[in-house]
Amino acid sequence: MGGDVKESLYGGFMESFDPAAHHVSAAAVRSRLEGSTRDADGRFRVTVGSSTLRAREEDPNAEKGISLAALEKQVLAEKLEKRARKAGKHSATPVGDAAGEEQTAKRQKTEEVPPRCLWVRPGLVVKVIARDPPELYKAKGTVVRIVNDDSAELEFDGSAATVRRAMPVSALETVIPKPGGTVAVVGGAHDGARGTLVDVDVDAFCARVQLQSSAEIVLLPYEHVCKQSK
Repeated sequence: MGGDVKESLYGGFMESFDPAAHHVSAAAVRSRLEGSTRDADGRFRVTVGSSTLRAREEDPNAEKGISLAALEKQVLAEKLEKRARKAGKHSATPVGDAAGEEQTAKRQKTEEVPPRCLWVRPGLVVKVIARDPPELYKAKGTVVRIVNDDSAELEFDGSAATVRRAMPVSALETVIPKPGGTVAVVGGAHDGARGTLVDVDVDAFCARVQLQSSAEIVLLPYEHVCKQSK
């Protein structure tokens, strides 16, 4: 086949084939085509995915026995190793210092976390709803001090003598005074405020309280309102 015929065959193929996109040179393509089997009309066929041409023909590291892919992996591995060493330097801590830091962290955590908030507080008049001890069932007492998160010491005024007894918070409930009595807000958005009881809504189990700080009248559930001792 003459040169003109070859150029015609190659030219038609090369117009639809981009060697750069497949990482091969035009010379390599021509060389491969010249050795390909043609049909009776002198035409050759190229099937997508059947080419054995490889990028190594243009890989400058091919003569050194190192492929481009292997080189990229090596560079990536070295970068990751450097990052790991750098991170290790910043996080490394002597054993003695680590123990001291652990103790400091525990101490700070203990200091920063406030004790569990209780509705019971000194000065409130509360009612005992537990049946044990039976002599204090439904008795009203004044909170003297908070023993811990789960119990408080109460003072009961009896006919014979004043009795002090530590009671679990779960055995107590709030006391609603008569209208005009002084109350403390022990829950909700107004927790900690003082006020005067205006009246009660029996059907809604709520109390209307006029706050001392703003004179605003708010409607609060029974469990958020408690009688304040004088």
